Amino acid sequence: MYLENLCLDAGEPLELAAFWEGMLGGGRLAHGPDLVELRLDVEGGASLDLCLPRVPGGRTGPGRLLLRLAAGCEQAQERARALGARRLGPGGGRPAATLADPEGQPFELAPAGTGHGGVDLAAIVLESADPGRDLAFWQWATGWEQVDGAAATLQRRDGEGPRLTLRAEQAPKGGREKNPAHLDIRLEGEDELEAALDHARHLGARELDHGWGPLPWRVLLDPSGNEVCLLPARS
Repeated sequence: MYLENLCLDAGEPLELAAFWEGMLGGGRLAHGPDLVELRLDVEGGASLDLCLPRVPGGRTGPGRLLLRLAAGCEQAQERARALGARRLGPGGGRPAATLADPEGQPFELAPAGTGHGGVDLAAIVLESADPGRDLAFWQWATGWEQVDGAAATLQRRDGEGPRLTLRAEQAPKGGREKNPAHLDIRLEGEDELEAALDHARHLGARELDHGWGPLPWRVLLDPSGNEVCLLPARS
């Protein structure tokens, strides 16, 4: 299994895609008024797709996922605002600014040596009721390793691409509210969907039925109630 997609709900996918292309680069794998999918330029050549599905009314629900961007140029904040971002506040004691994209998805922008003068996706930060507990689920789901000296943080075995960090939630996930941002995990090879579901339940996850009818994938809630889609292996 591997982390395939970072999904952000969008009222206007084409407009939101223009923002993230301007910030992170990448190429379009799918392009339409109801879905845009970008293959991000991730440091080290690791693959990660950004999916922007149209959701009526745009982004709603609790924001439990934060993106950390590493900026290799001083003009990154100005570029973000020119593309439609708005500033939310300082970056929690670090030399970072917290902003929101045009649909309200928060992200941190901090100076860092990216090696190319641009902006990289450095980390995906997910809120958790118990980061130590949930780490086992996400380590299984992504196949990533824990980072030495970094609390509740995972990264690819080769060290490339963004990290995944679990942080203590600001408030419990409420009822059946849908996260406006979630991650997709793709099975591969001989992985069986039902066996993966059983193991996910063993690690504290539970299945969520949105009432959308039969789908080729399954929607799970991690032990803290965050949505994650489990996609079947490609044929």
